[in-house]
Amino acid sequence: MDSTPIVALPQFFIPITLTYDLFIPLVFYAVAALYTVFTGVLYFHWNEYSHNKKVISTTYITYIIITLPLILTMAVIAFLS
Repeated sequence: MDSTPIVALPQFFIPITLTYDLFIPLVFYAVAALYTVFTGVLYFHWNEYSHNKKVISTTYITYIIITLPLILTMAVIAFLS
């Protein structure tokens, strides 16, 4: 007998059940997709409205330093769950 917990989606979704083994990676991909959209919007606004090269490079470096650990943490949690 399989002891994997089941996640039941609300009835307004497609009436299926997902195991945590499938649900957690799907959540990771959804969050990664939203973060990608956020990154695109941030990139567009920095290029349109920022004029100081030092500020732009500092922002990009800070963004990368924050983003890489976040994505790696989400990936490890999603794929080890």
